[in-house]
Amino acid sequence: MHDVFQTTDFWAERIHEEWKTLEENLPEGIFVRVYESRIDLLRAVIVGAKGTPYQDGLFFFDVFFPRYFPIHPPIVRYRSGGFSINPLMFECGEVRLTRKLWPSHVATMLEFLVSIRDQVLNADPLSHEPGFLDHGPSEVADYFSLLYNEDIRIKSLKSMIKILNKPPKVNFEAFVVGHFRNHMADILMSCQAYMKGLQVGGNTEGCCSMAFRDKVEICMFKLIFRFIEIGATEAYAFIPPRESTHVSHAPAYKHHLCYKE
Repeated sequence: MHDVFQTTDFWAERIHEEWKTLEENLPEGIFVRVYESRIDLLRAVIVGAKGTPYQDGLFFFDVFFPRYFPIHPPIVRYRSGGFSINPLMFECGEVRLTRKLWPSHVATMLEFLVSIRDQVLNADPLSHEPGFLDHGPSEVADYFSLLYNEDIRIKSLKSMIKILNKPPKVNFEAFVVGHFRNHMADILMSCQAYMKGLQVGGNTEGCCSMAFRDKVEICMFKLIFRFIEIGATEAYAFIPPRESTHVSHAPAYKHHLCYKE
């Protein structure tokens, strides 16, 4: 990385233009922190949109602006927690910047973040897999897309647990707690719906797999007690009667208070 003080005036002016654009135009569901002492760095969080496998999750990105930005695209890393949640986002944190995400030197961080939210963290993430739709839509493609969405939803729920255990620092700790307090009911109600057979994305015409339902139930128990620990005591209402659980290997509910991911 280049020392920030060795960069050009044009570069610094462009970064401040980016800040102003973000401050005035950030849409709902995208939040950003910048650093006055290191203007080459930025951290953003995108809230998963409704109707996607990422719904109500928090997805953090660290951005470095290189010396020749915007001619050279930014270096972007996703705080993955060890989960690959999209064909364009890997376990190591790499984000594959396609031409659609960063088309040219006229692209801005606002356009990039909106593209991540709308085009990457969308309802059909498997469509980003190279060659997946070469032969057009089909029942087989729909089936694999369903299984992929189920896998991504489980990873999203596990990511919520990890973030609650260890929120990203630099003024995001309170944001994380506030977000999950506000969205606790929606997250747990969606888990209940999945356990009753609802497909990821809300497609009522099909049914999710039994393996997915079991995994959702386990994640739901762990989330309930994480929510209680941050003060969202309404989560107690989502604890089902002991005899209602269909996951034979689910431990006693109190055990989850001591759970560490």
